[in-house]
Amino acid sequence: MISFRKITKKNIWNIVSLNDGSNSDSHVDYTHNILLHALFFRKNLDYVKAIYSNKMPIGIIYFYEINKTVWINSFMIDHKFQNKGLGKKSFSKILNFIKKNYSVNKIELATSNPVAQKLYESFGFKLLNNKRSQIYFNKHKEKLMILKY
Repeated sequence: MISFRKITKKNIWNIVSLNDGSNSDSHVDYTHNILLHALFFRKNLDYVKAIYSNKMPIGIIYFYEINKTVWINSFMIDHKFQNKGLGKKSFSKILNFIKKNYSVNKIELATSNPVAQKLYESFGFKLLNNKRSQIYFNKHKEKLMILKY
């Protein structure tokens, strides 16, 4: 069973030890960066949730509302739990949570990962192809995607 939990003193070390399996330099301390971004730019950790399968932490999600859009900043499943359907189940639950709890009609995210892009497309996300998406890609080397509902 997939659930989302607050990040607290009790679970923070389990969460920061999660790793997507990437060996790239940009991945160094990935979960630390998510937490720091939430603290410095959103001023709290309410926008970051630990993803659990039963009682085991398996991933992290960071999202927030901005300009009547929910922006999914980060979504990651630990490499030990990938290719088991847990990412798809987690993402589905995230989308349902957002639709139920936020008064918006679109969700945006960015990715440079082709596997993640296919996952997002399976939920109806479309690649944006406009000036903003081109500027974003030139700056971050990630493709912008949108889900309108």
